[in-house]
Amino acid sequence: MCGLVLLLDGFDTQCIGFLAPSISDTLAIPLKNFGPVFSAGLIGLMIAAMAMGPLADRWGRKWPVVLSALTFAIFALMTARAVSLEQLITFRFLTGLGLGGAMPNVVALTSEYSPKRLQAVFVGMLFCGMPLGALVGGLASSVMIPLWGWRSVFYLGGILPLAIAIILVKALPESVRFLTARGKRFPKSCERSRRKSAAQNSISRRLGENARTRTKAFLSGASSPKSEPPGRFCYGFRSS
Repeated sequence: MCGLVLLLDGFDTQCIGFLAPSISDTLAIPLKNFGPVFSAGLIGLMIAAMAMGPLADRWGRKWPVVLSALTFAIFALMTARAVSLEQLITFRFLTGLGLGGAMPNVVALTSEYSPKRLQAVFVGMLFCGMPLGALVGGLASSVMIPLWGWRSVFYLGGILPLAIAIILVKALPESVRFLTARGKRFPKSCERSRRKSAAQNSISRRLGENARTRTKAFLSGASSPKSEPPGRFCYGFRSS
């Protein structure tokens, strides 16, 4: 689920670059004036990414992810109805707030529920969602713009995260650290994931301890001096 959120995050972040020429023709806005439109979304993303992490530490991570997905879904739909440069700038900024609010929290949730030995792998795979979303956005734009125009791409970029946000309300677990700190009861799905992750971490820890013990024993045995057996040469002289 977190991967889908970041995929749609990348879709909505990058799609404006593919749509700018078509928007320029439709709304009679010179293409050179689109700099603030591109910047507005990234500025909103930066502000929300810095603000939502500390807020999620205080209020939990599930609902900030859901609200962020709803935010960029709603304002992506509103961007499809924009008729002026000012509206494009405003809606892209507000869309960026939703995009940036989702990113740090889905990464934190993924790292919490991943087995410790595979944590870096899962987080790395998660970050592949944004360039993959940009790729999907480019392919979708090439198909949809000739058929239905640039507004259809924003409709797609709004409807999909809206559906995902509804699913997240039921399917996304809350942060383990947040629940532990607040002394709250774990949901069943969250408890199963937590136990599975704890068991895998315990196995990884035991395997690591065994490997360290064997390595230490091997190195200590290799470094200990061995007595030369009788009848062998020692320092160039044959023992009597």
